Amino acid sequence: MVYANSGLIGDRAIGSNYAMLGKNCLLLLAGGDKHRQSSDIERAIAYLKRLQEEDISKMKRKARISHDESLIRELRDNPRFAVEYLKAALEEDSEPGVLLVALRRVVQARGIAKVAKTAGVERESLYRALSTRGNPRFSTLAAVTKAVGLRLTVETAR
Repeated sequence: MVYANSGLIGDRAIGSNYAMLGKNCLLLLAGGDKHRQSSDIERAIAYLKRLQEEDISKMKRKARISHDESLIRELRDNPRFAVEYLKAALEEDSEPGVLLVALRRVVQARGIAKVAKTAGVERESLYRALSTRGNPRFSTLAAVTKAVGLRLTVETAR
């Protein structure tokens, strides 16, 4: 779904929003008064027809990315963020699988095949080890974190 805003319908400033639902365009009107409702609707229909005549792909230009894609991009581009992300996962005492999934996302951000090769681990084994049910050996965790440019450390409990 693509959302956009427009401020004019015809020559009147009426708040409008539209959403693309597949090939359908949903136009939402806000403002105006009861006396001009019919003419506002007619103007909205004319506005919608102009939108349809224009290249609809212009409305789709604002590409949306998923939360996971955004997270992977941030983990890839920002090493400090990756460190803090893994630290937060480590602090989740109640569920150890959280760390494995977090490390998996860091690995995905760096390229899982590349990390597996650098760590000396089979790609399929790495997928299994970093799943929520994974049970990797310490040597695997150490090799993987080193392959992504990080290292495991220990500090006193707070």
